[in-house]
Amino acid sequence: MRTIYVHNYLNLPHVQKALHANLTNLPNPWDPCSNLDWKDSPSSMFPIYRRLIASGLRILLYSLYVISAGRWIYGGV
Repeated sequence: MRTIYVHNYLNLPHVQKALHANLTNLPNPWDPCSNLDWKDSPSSMFPIYRRLIASGLRILLYSLYVISAGRWIYGGV
């Protein structure tokens, strides 16, 4: 799918409303990539997990890593 179609679609007011996006009516349009370098995320979640567990909270960690081949997805051998 061409990017311009996605860009135009996701900037339609009724689509943004349905997605609960741009609720503050920002003037700039949705863009697929911003080139922001996020630096406010921890490099590891393990210290946070340890704190949660130490506080008595039970947590479930789920990790998904998938490598697949198109032929398998479409029922091929």
